[in-house]
Amino acid sequence: LPAFANYADALQAIQRVIDGEARRTADRGAPAQAGPTTGAARTTVEAILADSPTGREATDEEALAILADHGVSVVPTRHVATLEEATWAAEELGWDVVLKATARAARGRPDTPNVSRHLRDAADLAAAWAQLERLAGHLGAPDAAAISPVVQPTVPTGIPLTLRAIEDRALGPMVCVGVAGLPSELLGDLAWRAAPLTPDEGFAMLGSLGAATILEGYRGSPPAHWFSIVDALVRLARLKDDLPEVVEADFTPVLAGASGAAIVGVRLRIAPALRVRDPLARRTT
Repeated sequence: LPAFANYADALQAIQRVIDGEARRTADRGAPAQAGPTTGAARTTVEAILADSPTGREATDEEALAILADHGVSVVPTRHVATLEEATWAAEELGWDVVLKATARAARGRPDTPNVSRHLRDAADLAAAWAQLERLAGHLGAPDAAAISPVVQPTVPTGIPLTLRAIEDRALGPMVCVGVAGLPSELLGDLAWRAAPLTPDEGFAMLGSLGAATILEGYRGSPPAHWFSIVDALVRLARLKDDLPEVVEADFTPVLAGASGAAIVGVRLRIAPALRVRDPLARRTT
């Protein structure tokens, strides 16, 4: 049970619970529906737990099956370990591709050249691979393969966002959004809500960010397409509400541009969880 050092803190906590419950029960419309699922996500989750009873991270194929069942589209990704594999992947995707390092030490850092875009032929790709090799050396890695390179189609540029969902033991399913990189990781500029979400709640989350000005159009750049971001948030929240066993879902980055939002990277962690949640869990949000 919560413990407080003095009555003022306790009263403040009680008031926050009351305010949160009032917000949740206000007439804001029913959670957005993305259409009925086929059950493929549940089948995939159960297969993962049958294979690994203690849980594990979903493979790319498993994650795509779970996401597709909830109407979430992801930019195609090919994991590669050599320049030869990267060339095969680029040819499969039709060129005009991106080569980037996805290891945590390399991504989301403006001081490291971890992304090469608009690679249209083998010469472009070879030059980009050489840049990754130099980056690996700078980071103390043995070679480019150690910083988890991937090849993807080039998508329109946009503001990189992070969308996350977790299963909190006290609060139940929670989702958050923030600008990827320094604002969210170092400054904690994230907006959290309990799942499921209404579109109004999604818009409120974006508007509450300290970095919201970037999404509204900053220094002459066009504003991001908020409806697309909110759509991704609502779908992620519904997935998390439907599947307690998806204990962690991470969409990073989501590139929010003027014409839409492209989900470029995803990670799902599956673990055993109670299908029936505490009905009081969400009353504190």
